[in-house]
Amino acid sequence: MGERLKSKNLDRTFRMILEGRKTGGSLSDVVETVAEDLRAVLALQRERKANVMMSVMFLIIAAIIAAPFALGMIMTYNSFIASVGKPNPLADVAVTAAGGYIIIHSIIASLLIGIVLYGSAKKGVKFALLLVPAAYGVFVVIQMLGPKILGTG
Repeated sequence: MGERLKSKNLDRTFRMILEGRKTGGSLSDVVETVAEDLRAVLALQRERKANVMMSVMFLIIAAIIAAPFALGMIMTYNSFIASVGKPNPLADVAVTAAGGYIIIHSIIASLLIGIVLYGSAKKGVKFALLLVPAAYGVFVVIQMLGPKILGTG
């Protein structure tokens, strides 16, 4: 039944009950032991999932909020310095480079999310379809709103 339903916990439970009966243990003791074991396994799985989700949330925040915000504010600061009279000849290239960095950073974060959640970088590619536009969007919005936030625009 456990194999048919593809449930490792159910399969393990039935095997433990059958082994307990073969060794001559009372059914109530075996079922109680199996229940305690199953509770422990489920608690361990919940704890593991919580730890994994914390790592995933860190990667998402770094990819969508932290890096785009920081680079967007740097570009805002760069444009402020240029408006004061100290233009930087690399300003246009810096915006392109920062945008490229945001895209590459988001793709790498997506691959890491795939590895953390599924054990495969290939499965992380689908996260790139969401992270890249979101991160680049935050970058562009911060560049537009940065001068208003700083009171220079």
